[in-house]
Amino acid sequence: MTSSKNTPASPPLGEASLKRTTTKRARLLKKAKTGDPVAQYELARHYYSKKPVNKRKAVTWFRKAAEQEHVDAQCNLAWSLENGVGCKVDLPGALHWYQKAANQGDGDAQYCLAHALDFGEGCAVDKKKARYWYRRAADQGDADAQCSLGITYRDGDGTPKRLKKAVYWFRQAAEQGDAGGQCCLGYALYFGEGCEADMRESTHWYRKAAEQGDAESQSCLGESYYYGDGVRKNFSRAAAWYRKAAMQGDISARHKLGFLLNNGIGLQRNSQEAMRWYRRAAMAGHISSQFNLALCYVQGKGVRKNERRAVYWYRKAAEQGDAEAQNSLGLSYRKGLGVPRNLKRAAEWLRLAAEQGNASAQCVLGVMLNKGEGVAQDCSEGARWCRKAARAGFSDAQFNLALDYVEGKGVRKNARMAVYWYRKAAEQGDADAQLNLGIALKQGEGCAVNRREVSVR
Repeated sequence: MTSSKNTPASPPLGEASLKRTTTKRARLLKKAKTGDPVAQYELARHYYSKKPVNKRKAVTWFRKAAEQEHVDAQCNLAWSLENGVGCKVDLPGALHWYQKAANQGDGDAQYCLAHALDFGEGCAVDKKKARYWYRRAADQGDADAQCSLGITYRDGDGTPKRLKKAVYWFRQAAEQGDAGGQCCLGYALYFGEGCEADMRESTHWYRKAAEQGDAESQSCLGESYYYGDGVRKNFSRAAAWYRKAAMQGDISARHKLGFLLNNGIGLQRNSQEAMRWYRRAAMAGHISSQFNLALCYVQGKGVRKNERRAVYWYRKAAEQGDAEAQNSLGLSYRKGLGVPRNLKRAAEWLRLAAEQGNASAQCVLGVMLNKGEGVAQDCSEGARWCRKAARAGFSDAQFNLALDYVEGKGVRKNARMAVYWYRKAAEQGDADAQLNLGIALKQGEGCAVNRREVSVR
């Protein structure tokens, strides 16, 4: 739920002003005691914002007016109960009074009620009812509700996905200056979800929201400048917007700013500052930052080399399913870098990466299966993993698969296939493959003798 009709505190009062305030309060109190709900509401506001402030008494009089169906009092009482101002936090109680005010047609209360139902604040989650109340408030022009209603249509919460309707409501909110609506509309236009893709208009709305301080839009605007989507490519501006978003805690922007600093793109290279931003994003669970932070520890970029710290961050990313990190963690266990050597664990992590299509992991896992390192020896399965990596263009796997065909390891001996894979690896610059291919061409093993090609190689 969000705040509604919260009266701001007044500046300090002088002696004469305090006397006038006290006199006015006495008049309101006299009238409020007769049961007049308007006077009760005004008295509550007076207690809330005028010296001497007494928020507990403000809540008491909001309640008295609310019980007489004064809609603004119901909203203010709900807000007080929600936020524990002048009373203990009571989310079910807040929900009760938002419901009362919503039933009377108050747009703020309808939005707050919808938000509570959407996120289960003081009640069970009910997406259908949330959408109903978002719609009631949106129809009254509430920009927050219009944006939230668009999100329900976009995500299919409490309703089938309707991307065109989502864009309609995002635009309604955006045109009222709502930063959330502007950001969502920018996103829809960028990806063409519910409308034709329009990079220029997308950037227009991202900028509108970014200039209001919306961190997600600042990050997206940085992305537009980085890739030249809807604007001319400008790395310096990309970095400036990423920094604005990063300073507000946007995790993706922190990662991207770290990347730019680490590589000197759009600003001066600064590996130490890059490390700081990577670390902030990594600690918030950003997978790519965790992996990049590990690489910084391996390479000693912006920090002293530390294999143990590298393994720590590889593990963090690997446990979230990142294939590159799983591969690197597996290799660390295989070589004993930053951890005690453990071939069994190495094989486990490499298999996880291999199953996600990581060619390096597939190649090394194939070698380990061929040799029985940390796993039961299985040359057929070893060759199968090498073949997967070789077909993906991984030159080490292409060379290893050629050797399998020469030696008949896990496959039938086949000199012609050996030459095929030697050639594939050789064309990528693999020196061992070039040597073996040269020998095969010279001796005519698996191919016709070709001394001319041998001399070129």
